[in-house]
Amino acid sequence: MNYDACIPTSTRDYTPDFGSDTWLFVSTWAEAELIKARKTNDLLKTGPEKTIEVRSRIKILKEILNMRRATSAKNTPAMIAGEGSNYAR
Repeated sequence: MNYDACIPTSTRDYTPDFGSDTWLFVSTWAEAELIKARKTNDLLKTGPEKTIEVRSRIKILKEILNMRRATSAKNTPAMIAGEGSNYAR
């Protein structure tokens, strides 16, 4: 199967379905992973490399969780940056 045909030519042409079972699964997983990553970050007693790794993971998880809000806010820069988000910390 040619999966390239399934990829939107532009993200502006695509509206994600945040009510789908897939989004529910992904967002639930990301929330649980974010909690674990934050706990790991709080308990870290290692060098800066591990701290950077964990903080990068936290940032990516927050970006995933903020997708719904950023899309509904028409991709305003403040929302993409996570300002006003439940996940910004």
